[in-house]
Amino acid sequence: MWFQSFVKRVRLPALMVGLLVLSGCAGLGSTPTASVSPEVQAQMQDRHQRALAAMAQGDQALAQTIWQEMISLQPSLVVPYVNLGVLAERQGDKEAAKGWYEKALAVDAAQPEALNQLGVLYREGGQFDKALDCYQRALSANDQLPQAHYNLGILYDLYLADYQQAIAHYEQYQALREGKDEDVARWIIDLKRRVQ
Repeated sequence: MWFQSFVKRVRLPALMVGLLVLSGCAGLGSTPTASVSPEVQAQMQDRHQRALAAMAQGDQALAQTIWQEMISLQPSLVVPYVNLGVLAERQGDKEAAKGWYEKALAVDAAQPEALNQLGVLYREGGQFDKALDCYQRALSANDQLPQAHYNLGILYDLYLADYQQAIAHYEQYQALREGKDEDVARWIIDLKRRVQ
């Protein structure tokens, strides 16, 4: 039972962020210096929606093609890089995913979803200091990102044994999400018992 809970804690973040990124992302995002006309923005948003529709229909190849076209037309848009990273993760290619997230961060060094997902990859690879840095940078960019709090909670809980920090981030995750995560609620109770 403990092992099943551990596996669920480790695997859930990638799925959660993947669904967030692939279900719409908060805008297409661009670097602060990029000047994109409203017409081009509308075209990119249309392409993005077509890619999301392709994903919903299970056509990953079409979604990948559309996001790559978006990058070739507007390399300053960050969301296609992040989505290609999530897609690569779903296909089991963590190295490609890491490359896409790093490209997203080259466009916008404070892109929170890319930082969060890169942190997951670092954590899964045992690079806990790098994971911690990514999660903290993600929260510096957007302290309202529930997934980063969740992942930071996991890192502190299971890998760094800093239970007070784990509790704080799990509680922040719960406060930011819609509806209560019953598993996380149990983890918080368990951690509070351990620190007493």
